[in-house]
Amino acid sequence: MIDGLIGAEPPAPDEGSPVRITDASRKRYDTTDAETKAIAARVYAGIPSDELVAVGRGPALLTGRVSREPTAEAATPGH
Repeated sequence: MIDGLIGAEPPAPDEGSPVRITDASRKRYDTTDAETKAIAARVYAGIPSDELVAVGRGPALLTGRVSREPTAEAATPGH
């Protein structure tokens, strides 16, 4: 779900959605997006892609476990 939200663009005013984004909100989004991308580029600069993949495995593994946790707890007698 988080990945979907991160990758999603804000609602466009011409999509027929009841949600409308104002010009000020669009400007704020664009500014924040550009600043965040610039920071991320500096932070990750020079790290080989294979190392980034390896580093990403831990959070991905934990995210999967956390996502399953409520189900596991509900299946455990006494909880």
